[in-house]
Amino acid sequence: MFGATVWFVIHHLTAPDAAGSKVGETVGSDGRSRPLAALPGAANGSGVSPSAAPSYPSEDIGARVDPMMKEWRNAIINKDADVVLALDRAFASHPREFVPALMLSAENDSEERVRSFSTRVLGKLRPQESAPLMRKLLADRCEYVRSNAAWALGQLDDRTAAPRLRNLKQRDPSTTVRRSAGESLRKLEGG
Repeated sequence: MFGATVWFVIHHLTAPDAAGSKVGETVGSDGRSRPLAALPGAANGSGVSPSAAPSYPSEDIGARVDPMMKEWRNAIINKDADVVLALDRAFASHPREFVPALMLSAENDSEERVRSFSTRVLGKLRPQESAPLMRKLLADRCEYVRSNAAWALGQLDDRTAAPRLRNLKQRDPSTTVRRSAGESLRKLEGG
């Protein structure tokens, strides 16, 4: 699971954005822009080294949800892969505490990258209560949010979403969304 997260983080944190960030560059925890190849482990294809990212203690995690979600948002906006990966691990370690905040982020954040990353994490955590939100996010204006929502519905084994996924697979203008919808449909339909 960590490998897929690394690919997702690197792919989406290094994609160009409205601010004109360059493909193949990211911002490290030191605040300096550097080429993707400079990320620990990138040369051998493994992505960011887990030891390079900060860790988050588990004691009193409930009181730290809001500050950690602000850090999540800032790390995504600032393309800090180290912090994004560390927070991803913290969310996975304490899903019950973070799922409500991630759902709010996925639905309401003004930054499409933040919505997209939050949607992806929810899909990995598989909280059943997020299924209605994932179905709603299939109509998001951002193709990456739609793609991650389609993927998440497959992870959630939400068979009620099959008709909507079928429609996305046939009609969405984004090949990324169509591919995610098709993969989830295959999973839901057992093939």
